[in-house]
Amino acid sequence: MKTYLLPLGLAFLLCSCNLFGPRPQYSTVKVSWGNGYAYLPTCKQLVEYQGKSFKVQGVSIPVPQLGGNAQIGGISVDPQKLNDAYQTTQILDTNYHSTCELLPALVNDKEKFQDAVQKMQENQNKLAQLALGLQSAQKSSPAVLTVTSTTASAAESAAQPPVIAAAKSAHGSEPAAPAEGPPAGVPNESVKAKAIKDTLDNWVAAYSKKTKAAVVNAPVKTNTALGIPPAPPPGR
Repeated sequence: MKTYLLPLGLAFLLCSCNLFGPRPQYSTVKVSWGNGYAYLPTCKQLVEYQGKSFKVQGVSIPVPQLGGNAQIGGISVDPQKLNDAYQTTQILDTNYHSTCELLPALVNDKEKFQDAVQKMQENQNKLAQLALGLQSAQKSSPAVLTVTSTTASAAESAAQPPVIAAAKSAHGSEPAAPAEGPPAGVPNESVKAKAIKDTLDNWVAAYSKKTKAAVVNAPVKTNTALGIPPAPPPGR
């Protein structure tokens, strides 16, 4: 159980809500613990549903099962991953909103109130990570990765003793094996495409579960574990 002081925990909640749009209104209620009062936010959904897509923190994500295309930023992605992301965001958003509405009934129980606030923060962080991850991925360099040709295949070199491999290369006693993969200079997958696909795959693997309870209770992963660059130090 978290031991942070309520005002600090709620301050984080209030500030982080601003990531999803204009700051909502809050009310204060008296409590018998902490500083004697707590903040109650106006409960709003964090996800905006738009027919064939949904939007989180300004990032629009299509839903193939609703007729949306399976592309993000012009990059084709696995439609099942998009559908899984949609179902997971619905669960997190609904749980955030329903938990928020329960807060007034929990103000006389410090532990339950703090647990509810903590769960709201976790749900919000998971949703923010999806948006931030895709925002970062779409800004990745459009440059392409290339495959460099070699004089012998990696498999052949690894399978032979170093002396024999070196002798063949030096004396040319055998023709060089063709390099595996595309020839030199042929574009492989773009950096941007890989970043988008990896971000979506990582987020879905972390939070899309078989039950609603498992989705809500899945531990929040660090940004770096999901392939999202860490936040810059304060002041930059």
